[in-house]
Amino acid sequence: MEILFKELSYQITGCVFDVFREIGPGFDEFTYHQGLKTRFEKDHVPFQSKPHISLYYRDHEIAELEPDFVVDDKVVLELKEIQTEFLPENFTQLITYLRTICKRLGILINFGLTKAVLKRVPFDERPLKILENSEEVLPLSECDQENFWRLRDSIVAVANELRLGYRAEIYREAMKVELKLAGFECDQQVRVPVRYEGVLLSHCEIDYWLVNHRVLLAVLAGSKEVRAYDVMRMRSYLKKLNLNVGLIAFWGKDHLKILGVGPMR
Repeated sequence: MEILFKELSYQITGCVFDVFREIGPGFDEFTYHQGLKTRFEKDHVPFQSKPHISLYYRDHEIAELEPDFVVDDKVVLELKEIQTEFLPENFTQLITYLRTICKRLGILINFGLTKAVLKRVPFDERPLKILENSEEVLPLSECDQENFWRLRDSIVAVANELRLGYRAEIYREAMKVELKLAGFECDQQVRVPVRYEGVLLSHCEIDYWLVNHRVLLAVLAGSKEVRAYDVMRMRSYLKKLNLNVGLIAFWGKDHLKILGVGPMR
């Protein structure tokens, strides 16, 4: 198996270990970042520190990104100072950078433990695989059917443009642009009435959107699969809002899942 940028990777690793050995554990990410900048300069390693990167969707800027380092215009470094193993969102963040600036290798670096830990993250574009299940919402009214399928097409349009590998916030920003261009009305501050024994307890704001006053939309992303919890809360929200159809768009590690959901019975 090819080892991407083998010599450069060894050089980066040596710099990281040397910085941690001299500074020691217990300091913040900024301190280790400055230490690594100093070491790269001493070793004449070409690098950019926190370059500003804009991500666009249909000519609209949807995210501003700032990786910690791009080394020799080849390897993206993302630094952490956490007392755990790397988290799924750390990998997603790094892959977002790799996809956006078209690099093939990233390295996660954690200075938060008793020794510096590095994890290589190679990136190659994956083919877009779309999995769909709309059986629950097939017996809909003509109006609900039209809204559902038009919304589904907008999700696929975003997927075809951005592909896989971004975090949920970026897909949400792209969906805002796509829905507006497609002529949808989209309420992004939906409040659900919660009652108990006929008494109104509160109006809870949720992170799902109401599209054209008829379809509840969830835009999610993660490394695995749609959580049962997200499906169940969709059903709960639909029932309380007196809606018939929900749609979950989940960008996973190797596929997009489009799931039609009906209300809780």
